Amino acid sequence: MRNNFRSMVLTWRKMNQNLKSKMEKNVLRRQFLIMLLCVAMTLLTFGLANATDYYVKAGTAGNDSNAGTAAAPWKTITRALSQDTGTWTPVIADGDTIYVLPGTYDTANGETFPLSILNQITLIGAGAPVLAKTVDASSSGKRVFQVVGIDNVKIAFLEICNGTANAIAPGNKGGGIYIDGCMDIEVADCEFHNNYASNSGGAIWVGRSSGKLHQNVIWENDADDNCGGGIYIWAPTNEDCSPQTGSNSPLVVRDNCLYDNTCGDSGAGVYFKSDDTQYYYADCQGYGGGDGTWFFNNLVFENAAGSDDAGGLQIGVDDDGRCAIVTVDNNTIAHNTYYGLYAEDHCCTDGKNNIIWGNGPADRDDVGSSEGHILNIIYSDIYTVATGAGSDYNTGNGNIDVDPLWTSLGVGGMPCDGYFLMHTSPCIDTGTGNANDADKYGEDPSWTNTRFYAETDRLDVNVVDMGHHYKKYGGSYIELASFSVDADFNKVVVKWETATEIDNAGFLVYRCDDEASGCHKVSDFISANGNAAGGATYSFTDTDVKAGETYYYYLVDIDTDGTWTAHGPTVATLPIRLDLAEPVRGLLVNQKPDAR
Repeated sequence: MRNNFRSMVLTWRKMNQNLKSKMEKNVLRRQFLIMLLCVAMTLLTFGLANATDYYVKAGTAGNDSNAGTAAAPWKTITRALSQDTGTWTPVIADGDTIYVLPGTYDTANGETFPLSILNQITLIGAGAPVLAKTVDASSSGKRVFQVVGIDNVKIAFLEICNGTANAIAPGNKGGGIYIDGCMDIEVADCEFHNNYASNSGGAIWVGRSSGKLHQNVIWENDADDNCGGGIYIWAPTNEDCSPQTGSNSPLVVRDNCLYDNTCGDSGAGVYFKSDDTQYYYADCQGYGGGDGTWFFNNLVFENAAGSDDAGGLQIGVDDDGRCAIVTVDNNTIAHNTYYGLYAEDHCCTDGKNNIIWGNGPADRDDVGSSEGHILNIIYSDIYTVATGAGSDYNTGNGNIDVDPLWTSLGVGGMPCDGYFLMHTSPCIDTGTGNANDADKYGEDPSWTNTRFYAETDRLDVNVVDMGHHYKKYGGSYIELASFSVDADFNKVVVKWETATEIDNAGFLVYRCDDEASGCHKVSDFISANGNAAGGATYSFTDTDVKAGETYYYYLVDIDTDGTWTAHGPTVATLPIRLDLAEPVRGLLVNQKPDAR
């Protein structure tokens, strides 16, 4: 291909010397640019098509001298990530995927910590059970993972535990994973526990990066000396020097569960910090604070801070007075020490649809500011002692101050599957906003309008609820590729396809007369056919329908623990069949077209 490209260039030069017409030159120039574009597209396609899947299996089933295939997997993640071409062949390249099969990946297995990711890859746990891919740094005295300056990395479905960040900075940050200067990074469906950082970010430290942290369970991690026992976020950015809020934020932290994390200072659940040096990109000199974080649909409970600031979330300020930019939407923040949400100095934050209740001592508001600034939190249930002007949040705009009436508090074997609302909760249908406007990544916006109550088949669809919207934590996962309907005169065919199914038992189809009422089950239980490696295609035909009517269909997936998750609605309107009288029908059939 390189020889062909060189030949094209020589041909261009020779022909250009002989051209006398400017018009001819322009035509040839356009043709040459088209050829260059074709070459570039060919190279891109060639690179993508040659992305490789590799496999790792701990114990005797794997061997680092193997080829890394499904039939002959490597033994260690250390080998899989290695770029030592002098020792190993093959080595991974950008675009490759490493599947981590069930097992314990620790020093006894031959792992060397920290595990450094040096390529734009996907590292994902595969196989059942879901969280049986344990990456354990307990005897190493090092953090588990680190990603520095590498874009487009995804880490998913791993148990990440017992990491220690106790060296000279930045080695004292991020006991579970340390992320710095990475664009479009994703950490999803992982479990972080018993990780330790002597400075900040017991489980996760992420700075100067963009991407998302979602569907993770983060528990019993510790930032001994500083902030962010669960997560520490420092000045996220997408390098455009433009602060963003809400779903446009460069860093999205959503659908996570954080509990029993501790820290020596503040923000035991999550601490947000701005940039305390001159801005780190040359084109953005003098601009600070980062570009923004969207903290959305998280459950944060029973985290404990060493100071009297926030046990839940804390919005920090740097030495130059620049505040972290954070939007806080649809979270449940409960039973943390001291404040549930706290803003330092003159910092503020926007947010809606939260439940911030039961945090700290009873004689203290659950939302606070060190300088008494009014935080713009609206349509939320917030415990407060000093009402009106004495509260550090916006007391109007749909806020309430009442017991949210939880059915359970997340105790027992599945602590994150708690804080469900009773049917009589004042937080149901009292939020604001449209879910379709709130999802940057184009995922199914089922966090609103789709909460089923299994014991009553009640579908809560009218308005967004306050608080987090229930997720199945611990690794259950359904990725819905499509969900559609085809309507005929006397039937509706409901069709859906999954890309991935983990711990999925099956599906039910519900039909509603409109988006908010008249809902009932129309299908029998439909067993799951997909798995973690690939999804499946399904269909259901509803024949109990009437011509001319419009129906709203919801798809409910049910996991192996009995948790329901609804998707939809998708709408079908049946056509009307014209039943013409026989003479009229014959007239229409026999009528000849106008010959003109």
